[in-house]
Amino acid sequence: MVFDELQLADPGVRRALAPFLSGRRRVPVENEVVRIAPVALLTMNPGAGKTLTERTGLAAPQLRRMIVCDLGRVEMPNLVLVGGRALEAAADAGPLPLRPPQDSAERFRPAVVRLLPQVLQAEVLGLVDVDLLLGLATGMTAWLPAAVAVRQTLSDFLLIVDTIGWTQPGWTDALRTFPGDGRESGGSALPAPGEQGRAIAVPSRSDARIHLFPADSETSSPKEKPSMSAGYSMLPTFTISDRTKADVIWLARDANVSVDRALQILVELYRLQQANGNDFWDLETILYLRKACEATGVAVSEVREALSLFASLQERGLTLDDIRTTLKVAEDLSAAGLYLEDAVAVAAVMKALEEAGIDATVPEQIQTALARYAALGYTPERITRLAELSDRLEHLGIPLDEVADLVARMQRLRTLGLDPPAAEALATAMELAGIPAAQRAGVLAEMVETSVIHLSLPALHAERDALRHDVQQLRDERAHLQGAVAAARAELSRVQQEHADTRERVSTLQATANELEDGVAAAQTLEAFLRGLDAGDRLLANVAKIVEIRQKHPGRLVALEHILAESVRNQIREFLMRISATPNQPPPTRPGAADTPANG
Repeated sequence: MVFDELQLADPGVRRALAPFLSGRRRVPVENEVVRIAPVALLTMNPGAGKTLTERTGLAAPQLRRMIVCDLGRVEMPNLVLVGGRALEAAADAGPLPLRPPQDSAERFRPAVVRLLPQVLQAEVLGLVDVDLLLGLATGMTAWLPAAVAVRQTLSDFLLIVDTIGWTQPGWTDALRTFPGDGRESGGSALPAPGEQGRAIAVPSRSDARIHLFPADSETSSPKEKPSMSAGYSMLPTFTISDRTKADVIWLARDANVSVDRALQILVELYRLQQANGNDFWDLETILYLRKACEATGVAVSEVREALSLFASLQERGLTLDDIRTTLKVAEDLSAAGLYLEDAVAVAAVMKALEEAGIDATVPEQIQTALARYAALGYTPERITRLAELSDRLEHLGIPLDEVADLVARMQRLRTLGLDPPAAEALATAMELAGIPAAQRAGVLAEMVETSVIHLSLPALHAERDALRHDVQQLRDERAHLQGAVAAARAELSRVQQEHADTRERVSTLQATANELEDGVAAAQTLEAFLRGLDAGDRLLANVAKIVEIRQKHPGRLVALEHILAESVRNQIREFLMRISATPNQPPPTRPGAADTPANG
């Protein structure tokens, strides 16, 4: 995942990128755990500043979790001419299939920690994460042996950070000797041949043993890297014989890898042997020995085992003559029906007797005595316990005649529930209290009476606590009832207030209903009055004349219009006064009007 032009990102975007730069593969987000699988690649144009933090805007912990490269300090070719070749090669190669690691680089941690101060500036050591480098190297073991993968990872890392000025001069020479012989850590930085199937042993020059490589080492078959044609390569051309070509082709087919990959593995193995202190002639000697073993029918594993045994003998100051003597002794023991374990046990016993100054015939005498005691029913274990008891009685100054009385007294004490530690503690307490021996019996009697009282105290205390608990419960219930009474009183007050409010509201509604009833009666009376009018009525005739004057003679017959309007008002006023005088009676008949049907 590429984050381009990071220097243009605002603070909000930088905060959103924090999970990708934290170095963690699982990040909690909104009550969930999000797995971050891709590797983040940041690109930016650095700003002004002296330190890397100022130029990138990244904090020191973030720089520690990444590998920084400054391409501005690298002399680049003309990408216009050759830039397309890399893209074409990448397109032709396709994606690299990721394989699981075949080994762990953790055992190289001491060697890596020793190497970093030799190749990096002192002030940047705190910005390098050793776990990051070991993790990358572990991933590279899918294609390379562990030692080669670690060195390749360190070489790539140092080559990148060299662009930001982190490396020391001559770091390539220090890397060439990696991982070294492990003298500073007290052991080899690489495992022994039997520890890992893919591990490659690095023998120490002071080690007398010869470590041979496992014959069944597994090899991986990663995808072949894109190659350049002779026209683009800067390396000189060379030729090899057909036999060598056939051998290389056979090796590639047998290992199921490409020819380029087979040659690369051979070169890496030779470099690894150089780091282990072996030159080309040593390798040729090893091949000669292997062919000689095949010709004589001797397995390489047998040669390795024989050399290891011979080196172990030399470390202990032994020779082959000592082995022959040991074999002769083993034959004698076998003829006597003894095994090596029996001989070792006898030798240990004889040595212990000699160191203790005991005659070798003493065990025979002990055996005779044990046989006599066994006839009497005493086993060695029982005799041992009796001997220990006798020694203890003698140490305490107790004769054997008093043992029976002592046992009887102990039995009585146990009947009283006093074991030896309790009896001893009681005697010590009386002695510390200054109680004379003659008065101790009376004191014990008083203690028994007092103990009876004390034994009943817990029951009394328990009853007192139970009564206190009941009293507290009654108090709680009373408080609860008082609260309920107060709540009931408050509810009664509320209901009474609501009743008073309801009565007041009913009175208000009654008055409103009366007013509405009067209005309805007036409206009915007015309706009857209006329905009782006919077309020839004087009131309607006057109203019709007023309308006609306003339509035909607007603004001209004003006096006549006032007279007619005043007549209409008087008639209406007279009728309304009669209505107000008798509101509950049926609407009166308009004066001068003829009787009309009830339905109008």
